[in-house]
Amino acid sequence: MSRIKTILLYVMAAAYAFAGFSHLASPEFFLAIIPPNLPEPELLKQGAIVLCNRAASYMAQNKPIPA
Repeated sequence: MSRIKTILLYVMAAAYAFAGFSHLASPEFFLAIIPPNLPEPELLKQGAIVLCNRAASYMAQNKPIPA
């Protein structure tokens, strides 16, 4: 992998990790933007945390994210 791609991969991984942390640090903001017609907003927020942190973990290991 080229040097620039590696750098960008770490930047993206950091962005995903930051997004996951932000869901924990400021849950009110994220709960407020979930559309009211979706069920269980708290559960959806927790799922977003897991997905963001998992994506960051895979990217930091230079592995492709499985579909």
